[in-house]
Amino acid sequence: MPLHFINRLKKLKQLRILLGGREHIQEIEENEIDHLEICRVRGLHDLSQITKFRALTSLVIEDQVKLQEIGFDRELEALEEITISNCKGLARLSGMEQLPSLRKLRIFKTAIDFDSFIQQKLPNALSELEFATSKSKIDQEIQASLYNLGFQKWT
Repeated sequence: MPLHFINRLKKLKQLRILLGGREHIQEIEENEIDHLEICRVRGLHDLSQITKFRALTSLVIEDQVKLQEIGFDRELEALEEITISNCKGLARLSGMEQLPSLRKLRIFKTAIDFDSFIQQKLPNALSELEFATSKSKIDQEIQASLYNLGFQKWT
């Protein structure tokens, strides 16, 4: 189903794209959506237009096997919370410095390398960070590292 009709819904604040199949969401233009969820959309591999969602405060991305990268190439100053879960092909999350208001970040079951991820410049506002691989021993080490870096668990 095409998504271009969303561009006519000028007051739309929350959008949940659930199930179905599509490769990207590029047909959605700049908008006022502040909460975006993308869950189990078969074939989705491109979120390069995510910065068109200028009003985003919350972003949830779940069960996107083909998604390999999320890059924030423009500032999203309102974005406060991101949850990325069960995106097993996702190996790269970049441009975090473009998210000055990001306070909470949760990353579960992805291909992102923790050591590489934690080396990038993260937003100063980020205080709650969870990162889990589903491998118990590795997750304990990661949580200890995050604690030592001053991050709290998501509350």
